[in-house]
Amino acid sequence: MVETRGVGQARRRAYWGVAPASVAAALLLSPALFAGFFGDDFKLWHVARQMIEAPSTLFIGSGNFYRPANSWLFAVHHLLFGAEPLGYHVGTFLMHLGCGALLGLLAGRFVASPWAVFAVSAAWMCSPFAFEPVQFVNVAYNDLTVLLVWLALAVTWPGPGQGWSRGRAAVHVALVAFSAMCKESWVILPGLVLCFELGLARAPWRRAWRTTMLAAAPALAYVLVYPFVFPGRESYYELGTWGAARVPHLWACFSMLTELQPYKPVWGAAEWIGLALLAGFTALGFKRRSRLIGLGMGLFVCSVAPVLFIPYLPTRYTTVPLVGFLLVACGVFAELVRAAPPLRRTAALAGVVLAFAAWFGAGVLWLLGDLEDMQRLREPYAALLGEVETFAGQIPVDRPVVCVRLEAVNPLHRLHGEGSLGTPKLYFQRSVTPYGLADWAQLFTFARAGRGDEVLVDLAPADVAAGDYAVVAHVSGGFRVLEPRAASALDEIERWRQSGHVARVIGLRPPA
Repeated sequence: MVETRGVGQARRRAYWGVAPASVAAALLLSPALFAGFFGDDFKLWHVARQMIEAPSTLFIGSGNFYRPANSWLFAVHHLLFGAEPLGYHVGTFLMHLGCGALLGLLAGRFVASPWAVFAVSAAWMCSPFAFEPVQFVNVAYNDLTVLLVWLALAVTWPGPGQGWSRGRAAVHVALVAFSAMCKESWVILPGLVLCFELGLARAPWRRAWRTTMLAAAPALAYVLVYPFVFPGRESYYELGTWGAARVPHLWACFSMLTELQPYKPVWGAAEWIGLALLAGFTALGFKRRSRLIGLGMGLFVCSVAPVLFIPYLPTRYTTVPLVGFLLVACGVFAELVRAAPPLRRTAALAGVVLAFAAWFGAGVLWLLGDLEDMQRLREPYAALLGEVETFAGQIPVDRPVVCVRLEAVNPLHRLHGEGSLGTPKLYFQRSVTPYGLADWAQLFTFARAGRGDEVLVDLAPADVAAGDYAVVAHVSGGFRVLEPRAASALDEIERWRQSGHVARVIGLRPPA
């Protein structure tokens, strides 16, 4: 039976495993620091730029979801680093290492060996299934923020016989409130609380359920109110029987039995094996009364639940479930070694080390492929930024600008066709934007960050007054100013629509 150890003692032991794991991960992942911005990174930077200009928007949601805390973090970075992506990547890099360190400290509450802590911490930080938040800044602010909160709650959760001090309770309430501003998946909190009470505090079922019900109240209120109050009403969910394969598919992927299916999973041999492993490990946890296996299984199931019926699966959705998988694996290995006869325990331990080394090595090879995929993706973004920076001085900021894409170059489609060197990738194209990479207003504002304080935004028809306007087209190789051919910007958009092109109009943000 795995015993939960005192938090202070566990931390002192765990530091010896966490520190070298963090150093190894930092060296391996360092190329991501210089990746620049991709896709929605420009969008979140653009929102943060607007928040700095109008602080009254700090609590207003952006886009399709209500996640203001992500914009707050971007705004802080914007004040510190402006339009220099390196500073933003340093912040998300530290968040990634912080999650890995907290995971190691959590494992240290159950295992005494710093080597085991090192293995769990390094396995998560150096995994291809946790890499996407390192590459994409916006993903880190959406996913690593809530993961940091959940791991911080777990690491500081009272152990057996420990009570709740006012300070600890206040910190936990503040963390939960912050997570509610980060991502909607914070509503799995009641499930996590139940796991923490049973696995960390070793509370009796009655007390665990009582605490869980307290945590369920704000989560339930949030779910009921969200569709009517908050701006995010777009749903990515799609019900179907395929969702039943998502859990065993993820387990099979983490076990290196198959590669990640980025779309709807199907039942295959790997999924059936994954289901058998899930059932077997759950049974082992019950039989051995392993609270580590139970905690890991609970974290895995709770974190998969929010993405269970989303019909696509980028690795941003595997980042958090991987935490649960690694805790279960740690618990299973510990039980296997403990169950071995004394004379064979060394051999059993050697087998565990070899199995982990093979699994870890395969993951690092995939991760190296992901780093190469990152460089391949960086090339079209670098080319586009070079074009927009060359054109930045010609951007008309004194009048509305009708923007139209006239090239048919699709670098993301080409990358998708070439396949991935690491884990299978999903590339989201923006069909009406230059090369399908980033939106017009975001690009132009980003390019002019060092030239002026203008913030360009998409303009609604009501904000486009009749009068002077400009037309900018993107062709293969750069931007061009075209001669207006209609009486107004809206008529110009209609003219382009009739010719088979989608145009939009951007300009200075209208006064509130």
